[in-house]
Amino acid sequence: MRRSLTWVLILALGGSLWLYRNAARFEYLLKVPTGKIDVEQIAGSRTSLAYELEESQWTVFPVPAQTDIIKIATNANLPADQAGDPEAVWKYAVAYQVLEGGAGLILKGGVYHHSTKLTRFRSEYSDRKFTAAYYLDERVVPADSRVMLINLKELAANTVGLRVRFRLASLDPSVKGVVLRAYARTERPERELGFIWNRLSQTQKMRLARGNLYDPDLLTDAERRNLLASAWRPVAPLGIQGRDYRLQRIYILKEIEGEPVGEVISPPGLTIEPGFNATFPVPEGGWRLRLEFIDFGTEPENTDGEVRFHWYGQGLANRRSWKAPWRAPGPMSHEAFFEGGLIELSADRRLLVNIFRKDESGETEVTPEALYLRAYFVEAELPVKYRIDHLPGAATPLRVVFRTLISDQVGQEKSVSYELLGPDRRTEDSGTISFEVTPSLYDRVAEGESSEALSDPVAFYFNVPPHVSAVQFHSKEPVLIAAYTRPPNLVREANIPEDYYRSPEQELMKQPVWFLIRPPDFRDLHENRRSLLLKLQYRPPQDDPLLEAGRYLWEAFRPKGAWAGHYLLTPLEKYERRRDEALVSSFSRLPAGRTVAVIRSGSGRRVVRPRLIFLGARPGARVRLSISMDGRPYYQTELFGRSGMVSLPPVAEGRHVIETRFSPQVRLFMNYVKSPTPVRLLRFANRLSPRGLRFDYPKRSSNQETLSMILFSPLYRKERSTVRVRVFRSAQTGVGPFEGISILDRRFSIRPAGGPPVPVINAPRRVVDTGQRLFFPLDADMPAGRYRVRVDLEAGPGGYLTLSRVTPGLFAQRTLSRMTDEADDFQTTN
Repeated sequence: MRRSLTWVLILALGGSLWLYRNAARFEYLLKVPTGKIDVEQIAGSRTSLAYELEESQWTVFPVPAQTDIIKIATNANLPADQAGDPEAVWKYAVAYQVLEGGAGLILKGGVYHHSTKLTRFRSEYSDRKFTAAYYLDERVVPADSRVMLINLKELAANTVGLRVRFRLASLDPSVKGVVLRAYARTERPERELGFIWNRLSQTQKMRLARGNLYDPDLLTDAERRNLLASAWRPVAPLGIQGRDYRLQRIYILKEIEGEPVGEVISPPGLTIEPGFNATFPVPEGGWRLRLEFIDFGTEPENTDGEVRFHWYGQGLANRRSWKAPWRAPGPMSHEAFFEGGLIELSADRRLLVNIFRKDESGETEVTPEALYLRAYFVEAELPVKYRIDHLPGAATPLRVVFRTLISDQVGQEKSVSYELLGPDRRTEDSGTISFEVTPSLYDRVAEGESSEALSDPVAFYFNVPPHVSAVQFHSKEPVLIAAYTRPPNLVREANIPEDYYRSPEQELMKQPVWFLIRPPDFRDLHENRRSLLLKLQYRPPQDDPLLEAGRYLWEAFRPKGAWAGHYLLTPLEKYERRRDEALVSSFSRLPAGRTVAVIRSGSGRRVVRPRLIFLGARPGARVRLSISMDGRPYYQTELFGRSGMVSLPPVAEGRHVIETRFSPQVRLFMNYVKSPTPVRLLRFANRLSPRGLRFDYPKRSSNQETLSMILFSPLYRKERSTVRVRVFRSAQTGVGPFEGISILDRRFSIRPAGGPPVPVINAPRRVVDTGQRLFFPLDADMPAGRYRVRVDLEAGPGGYLTLSRVTPGLFAQRTLSRMTDEADDFQTTN
């Protein structure tokens, strides 16, 4: 009997203690509606005290002694009727300050910007959906927690009685409020380390041991003790509840037994969807590829559609577009040979693309890896500063790239202010940069960061003077920035034509043009949520519609001083259009016998004086040439030498019947002929020898202009030529900002182009290849004026070089006419 009474007393006492400890739970349990939250869910949760943040009042927490890090967990409170979209993103910002205990001096501060979602889970045993955290008041739902860490290691060592305070800096209108929990990292007592491991669940053990090589069950005692050595203890705020802070009880599930609802783990591959295209490079020589498309939309789509392909090769003429039909519900495979260049894919639905190269050995996946860039938020009161290191006495080029997060604000103008700071932090120069925002078809925020669209990058350039040690940027609205520099005396190295083709392997071999730099406080910016990881792609070239339409001015330049040169009869390149303005240098072949030709001047003149080029005559042979036009004798002569050029009598514009008689081994070409047959261009090229060449280049305006050079190498030589091109200016340009900046010292390693032989007129037994094109941009930092260009052959066989400029637009034609006698003809021979 006594033993029974003892057990009754023990059970009653234990039950009382349990009821005491769970009184709050039962108090709320009586109020729980018979809805989403049930008794089992509450029993599997732990309660945590959270504190509501306000914009007008700080919530102050004491920092326990020997605390080096404070962890802050925040949750945005969402109205239950607005929390149904799993892809929705809510934003808020929390300001913090670390204070000295006695005088209240601010030792450290900042603003953490958070973006959060609401993850729902589905039970393994039913279709019931729930969240990891919840309130008993089901009208409000806590969004996913966001954690920030405040490092107090240096401050705690030198200051006693630290305090840290928080307030709400900003939040989306749809967010009802933000709650905060504070934790201090402390050391666990040694006596707890021996038994606490056995009290953890398997999920907790896995979470603690995820950074170890072995599973939790294989860890040694020492490894387990190290994992348990420190713990996060909750910290309560200072003051009186209701006056200095407001308390809210949040429930958090101890173990989540279920799968996330609506969470899609993206398999590897490229993603395309309406408003976002995918690009991938194909190396020189091309690949045979099989592209595998999978419908990756979140909702079922049963309608047919199409996938669009666009190929960008080298030059304006190397463009091609085609389509492939999409038959719902897919998947789809597309196989073709792709020439070297860049492929752009677009579609009217969300698709996942994987790319496979096919050759004799089978298939190899060549889906490109994503390119990443970390950018930093510039704000009005939170600037971003970059330190600039200089070579002695030299200005340093600086490139800054701006982007923004946008929703539907297309065409909106943004502005960023800058300050150039001296060593004493004094402002040496300042100004404002403005640019328009347009959504990007190729770049986006990396997964997990934000669902907002990213704008196209806009770049500006500075020549930072040597007395400026830092450049600082700030903006009224948040703007993303990335910055790059390059040594001012670094020669730009380029391999031609390899560098015209993009691939990850080729990019590793290229010399970077610009070198990414980080702000000195980039760690603080990252901890304060003021940085963003961006996912980038290769961007296709921006073709000028005026060039595509053949509306441009082509100008050639002649060297200064002692030089030598010859005319070359080159094939018309694919990117070059047959323009009437170029008929003077466009030569069509005249076959032997009778032919019909249309002669046009291309310049508005009614009478032209054609020229005739002959090729292929035997050395020492005398070739008799006779030409009649419209049934009348027109021209006759004897041709001497292997090649040459002859000026013909004047001819009126219009349709003519031409009849020629000459030796069959000779080929004849005449200009001013509108002909569907392949055309050759007559170019005057300068001999490039180790002596080099010197040019004067007149820059028309402060806009970007591009010097276009073509090196024609000896046809049967396989060695590469190394050519160094430098442009000299009399004085340093201004500080900026500029829309572009010129790199005035470039070295090109040029591989011979090969191809069909290009004859050198009046040069016996000399032929060259079809030529490699080199580009030398002169950007907006160089004002209009005359500049000296120096071209040096540093190694290799050299060859013949042309230097020209192509300016898009419509230009008034300037012509020069001269009265001559019909018999006043001339012939040049070798």
